[in-house]
Amino acid sequence: MARTPVYRRLPDLRVLCRGFKGFRKGENKTGRIHEELLKCARRLQTSNWIAFYSMRQVADFFGVSVPTVASVFRRLQNDRVLVCSRSSRTSLCPRKARTARAQVRGVVVIPVWTPGFVVLAEFRVFHMELERALRRRDFVPEILFYRHGEETDPEFARRINRYRPDFVVWYAPARSDYQTIRIIMDSGVRVVAIAGAPFDCPAASYLLNQSNAVDEAMAEWRERGISGVVLPGIRPGSSESDVAIVESAARKAGLCCSCCELPGSSKAEELDGMRVLARRMNAGIMLLSRFHFINLCRQWPMEISAIIRDIPSLTLGGLYIPQSHLRDVFMDEIRFDLSRMARRVASDVSGNLVPDPSAPHIFYAGFWPGVSAASVARTSLSV
Repeated sequence: MARTPVYRRLPDLRVLCRGFKGFRKGENKTGRIHEELLKCARRLQTSNWIAFYSMRQVADFFGVSVPTVASVFRRLQNDRVLVCSRSSRTSLCPRKARTARAQVRGVVVIPVWTPGFVVLAEFRVFHMELERALRRRDFVPEILFYRHGEETDPEFARRINRYRPDFVVWYAPARSDYQTIRIIMDSGVRVVAIAGAPFDCPAASYLLNQSNAVDEAMAEWRERGISGVVLPGIRPGSSESDVAIVESAARKAGLCCSCCELPGSSKAEELDGMRVLARRMNAGIMLLSRFHFINLCRQWPMEISAIIRDIPSLTLGGLYIPQSHLRDVFMDEIRFDLSRMARRVASDVSGNLVPDPSAPHIFYAGFWPGVSAASVARTSLSV
């Protein structure tokens, strides 16, 4: 079978190699041919693949054997100038578009609490958007995952400092993390903390405030004729900050507030205690992001979705129930615009405009009444 003809649109070698007048006595022919062909190839390269001269053409022009030219072609292939498939099928590689390398403006270490990232949608949304926003601004984000309690070890601060970071951005650090933050700051690294209440975190340049949204929600519930608030999964007398915010807002609105412990993994019927308590108090249910309650949502999705359907409900931090159980179910929601928050932090880091902790920037949560529970669950489960 006849070979497919190869069409070449190349100038004659005598035109390209005008400076070649033959080999000098004792000259390395292979080296000289390589030098001449490399110059020719550089001049002929375009943005596309093109057929190069055959080995026979080159051998005839330089007056050498084909094996000698073959060794030269192999060197040119190692130089990434040619691709040799057969002597008559040698191709000239396209010229690579030269783009200016982006200059790295700095390294940003982002400590991330692993259980929160795995379970809570807000952790995933914020950190993923922060990483993207920093990369767009030519920073190198280094995400450093840690388990519960690991960050309090002095070795954790040393791990962070090994990256030689320009900034450390820490979202919602716990009170037990404050000593580690101080150690990092003492080493000369700028720490940017995004902290929730109570607002006593060192290096807290940004504060998360949901008090106004909770106040608005409680006032709206009062107007709807709701008389109380039930907090499922919370022990009576809890001193946690978000519980205190809800209790304070309920008092302002003239609503009674009651905590309701939930079963661990016993009978689903025990969840009816929450329904009975809410109905007896003419109360709404406030769903806080707690690992225990999230596990119950996954264990008893139908039972909890039925309660949300029957009782006015408000969520702070998402809803972890499959959407199929939440058709035609509506609830109130309090949430932060986490993507916008992450972009704001990245922009401030990029422009060296991070607020001083003495005058922090405050991110306020928003209150959204009557939203689709399925849309809340979709956001919580799909990130």
